[in-house]
Amino acid sequence: MTELSDRDYRRDFYRAVEQRQATDERQGQFYVPIYDNPALKPYDIVSTLKDGIEFSVGESVQILSGFRGSGKTSELMRLRDELKRDGYAVVFLDIEDYFNTELPVEGAAFELALAAGFAEAAQAQQALKPDGPDFFGRLRNFFSRIDVEVGAAVGPLDIKASLRDDESFRAKVAAALRNSRRKFREELHTFFEDSAAAINNPLGVVFIVDSIDHFRGRAERFHEVRESVEMLFSEGAEDLKLPRLNVIYTVPVYVQPALGLRRDILNIKVADKDGSPFEPGMGALRAVLAKRAPDGDVHRLLGPYVDRVLNHSGGLIRDLLRLTSEIALVATAIPVSETELLRAESTVRANMQLSLSQEQVEILQRVRDSNELIPTRDGWSDAIDLMARGAVLRYPNGEQPWFGVHPLLMPLLDDES
Repeated sequence: MTELSDRDYRRDFYRAVEQRQATDERQGQFYVPIYDNPALKPYDIVSTLKDGIEFSVGESVQILSGFRGSGKTSELMRLRDELKRDGYAVVFLDIEDYFNTELPVEGAAFELALAAGFAEAAQAQQALKPDGPDFFGRLRNFFSRIDVEVGAAVGPLDIKASLRDDESFRAKVAAALRNSRRKFREELHTFFEDSAAAINNPLGVVFIVDSIDHFRGRAERFHEVRESVEMLFSEGAEDLKLPRLNVIYTVPVYVQPALGLRRDILNIKVADKDGSPFEPGMGALRAVLAKRAPDGDVHRLLGPYVDRVLNHSGGLIRDLLRLTSEIALVATAIPVSETELLRAESTVRANMQLSLSQEQVEILQRVRDSNELIPTRDGWSDAIDLMARGAVLRYPNGEQPWFGVHPLLMPLLDDES
């Protein structure tokens, strides 16, 4: 085989790291079983969630949290695939398809989206069965029983558009819940019970509801959004226990649910508190890059800077791929020079610190100095925003996780000190 030219190598590496691991159809080509390493295995959330499903009798609810870029959706996809291989029926819903997550969410609208999303995904899975169950028909019956009028041909696009854009429709749904919470809950549960029975899987049905953690709002509306999501999982907790289903909800880190313990996906630890490298985490990220590098040769691009790039990702696969793709673009020759590496890091850093407020910089300084994140009430929106950006990271450390600042942002804090 002819060896790739330097330019073709950079092109192929760039294309591979640009593939979104969680959603690309070829995700199996790039997936790395990070938690097969015994040193990382205790933090494998998938095995814990899977045991929670297998140990339950009939139905269960599990709560998961994790920041964007921590690999949460990828791990949920792995859970889905493992459960399917074991024989479970799995229905996956991205709740962000139904809502503007910058705005507060109403309990009735959320529960309606659960039903509509379940019907859409379940109907798609039954599409190849000519005599399969009619989940949209069950959805229409649910609307009828709660006295909410919809067209005869109701489908997921209609519901998505109505929930996102039609205030009068949302008002009707809210009124149905307000008029009788008991009836609304009973009809919602009847829909799910009938739908699970129609799927008729001997092991059971797993319903994964992703992206609730994206509800956070901007500073001026943060507390309003936060309170609306907290109410879903406190006052509305009984509604969210769905009969005959094993449900996994992903929630923001500020939610303390009444449904049970929240489990968190942590960042892959690349360093200990004292800054010394944590080799199991570094090795896992090396494997992630090697999966994407042409012929598995990461050093051809990164040369002596492989460990530096791994460390400067902060343990976020998203940022590891982002930084590597930028290096592949800016390198005029390979392996990359230190000057060009610094240029790539500067570009990624500039995007990370874009619109950081002085208050957020001060939070980062406190995290750097204490390895803790304890914001004031007024500082919660800034703290959540920092975690969503990946500016604040959360690492495993035995029984008690610790917080750190993204390595690429440390020079900014040194300038501010």
